[in-house]
Amino acid sequence: MNSIEEIFENGKAEELSIDPFDVEEWAANKKAEREQAYSLIAAMAKSVATHGDKLKSYLDVQGRFNKYSVGNALLITAQMPYATRLADYKTWKDADVHVKKGETGIVLLEPGKEYTRADGSTGVSYNSKRVFDISQTDSEKDSRSVEKYDMRFLIKMLINDAPCRLLIAGPDKVPDNKRARYDAEVKTIYVRPDENTDLVFMEIARELALAHLDREKQDAIDRDLIADCTAYMLCKRFNLSLEWFNYDSLPESFKTADDKDVKSQLGIMRDTANIILSDMQRGMEKQKEAAERDER
Repeated sequence: MNSIEEIFENGKAEELSIDPFDVEEWAANKKAEREQAYSLIAAMAKSVATHGDKLKSYLDVQGRFNKYSVGNALLITAQMPYATRLADYKTWKDADVHVKKGETGIVLLEPGKEYTRADGSTGVSYNSKRVFDISQTDSEKDSRSVEKYDMRFLIKMLINDAPCRLLIAGPDKVPDNKRARYDAEVKTIYVRPDENTDLVFMEIARELALAHLDREKQDAIDRDLIADCTAYMLCKRFNLSLEWFNYDSLPESFKTADDKDVKSQLGIMRDTANIILSDMQRGMEKQKEAAERDER
């Protein structure tokens, strides 16, 4: 008799023992998971503010996952800083990719329902969610290719829709140890040409970040740190050299900030990098459309 026949032995279905779904236990587990995530975010924020290597690791993650919130980027940094492509179990399955047996994934937070606070303002509840990196699946690797750009083109796109003027200048406007300098008084970035185009890109990106901070009147604890971190994420995004970034000594105002203030500063870095990246992508789209028109 095969296994199917055994189920229907004696003309009736065998009674199968199935544990009932415990809603209360599930809710308690989700609440505990969510609270652990909040605690991990706070701890990671303090670690990022006091350890340069952790800050770099966070910037690498936020640079790869630029649409993710600061909180989720901190959670990725704490749990799987090498992650490159994340999705939940169902999304991987729908793509005919299977999560390896035994993988537990990482916990992120996603927005839930809105609610009204005691003061009448509207808040958003968050739910925990487990996602898996592509390295935890049976997919060989992330097949998405990294596009290579001509550096002159990349610099041209970097200054697309800049919030200030950019002018070529000499040592009288740009110190010998720099390639670019933002002058807040005249809302101008002075650029000194250099053969090291990676370095020129990095320094213009840094000064652009200062110009955006100036325009948006951002409440920055340390403007230079935010500008450096913004430039780092943009260089990382386009696979440019990162050798000149040094986070061995972080500003005291950043190191002593509480976790909420640290997250606020990380948010400014993320938003500033995304504004510049958005300007670049618009310029790239225009260039692509123009090239397609020329080919017709």
